[in-house]
Amino acid sequence: EYDDLLGKARREEDRIERLCRLHGITPEAALNRMRRTDASRADYYNYYSSRTWGEAATYHLCINSSTLGGEEGTADFILEFASRKLKTRF
Repeated sequence: EYDDLLGKARREEDRIERLCRLHGITPEAALNRMRRTDASRADYYNYYSSRTWGEAATYHLCINSSTLGGEEGTADFILEFASRKLKTRF
């Protein structure tokens, strides 16, 4: 799951549900996996970038994908953003 590399966020409940569905694990196991992964990403990012993981100022675009209708709505939103930013159509 590389969603956070784009500065994309989901509500915790949505992330847990997605992990359960993708990996066939319990909500408790999904929560533990999510927290370990987030901590590992934050440690790596903070160390190598000299910035702070999760700060909106470190991203070009921050999205709460829970409000955009899941992965397809989020993908459409990202494409629209990129089209406007790069002045090209995808």
